[in-house]
Amino acid sequence: MDTPGQSVNDTPADDAQDTPVVQGAASQHPVQPVTPAAAEDLDLIEKEWVYKAKEIVEATQASPHEQSAQINQIKADYIKKRYDKDIQVDQ
Repeated sequence: MDTPGQSVNDTPADDAQDTPVVQGAASQHPVQPVTPAAAEDLDLIEKEWVYKAKEIVEATQASPHEQSAQINQIKADYIKKRYDKDIQVDQ
């Protein structure tokens, strides 16, 4: 039972505990993302896609332009696999 002045926190718990930590120096060579084979049509993005995006961010911290290019590639791949839509990505 709610009492006056009581706040309810409806935000989901942070998944930071489940996030794998990638150790090592940032690569100077472009990393070709290896993405999951399929994208299921659900309300949430599968964790494999989230982990891959986090790996790209961690590996390309020193180069924001490279990071943006790789994230755009993985987004285009996700949209293709989930919605069967081709997205043009600048190389």
